[in-house]
Amino acid sequence: MMVGAAGDAEDDYVTRLIDTAAKITKSQVVKDPAASLEKAARICRRPPQLTSDRESSRVAVGSTVELPTLRDP
Repeated sequence: MMVGAAGDAEDDYVTRLIDTAAKITKSQVVKDPAASLEKAARICRRPPQLTSDRESSRVAVGSTVELPTLRDP
């Protein structure tokens, strides 16, 4: 578990990543949340004080991320 500024930076990064992926998914004709998340990960820069992708991937192996379905108002 992250503590202090590193935890805040990770929370901000994850929030930005999910928000970006949601926007990408919303713009797709055929919705593909996995592709949206991959594209968002390329767009959003990971803060340098966070663990490396390799270290954090240990936790993510086998995990599934589901993006909320966005509806136009």
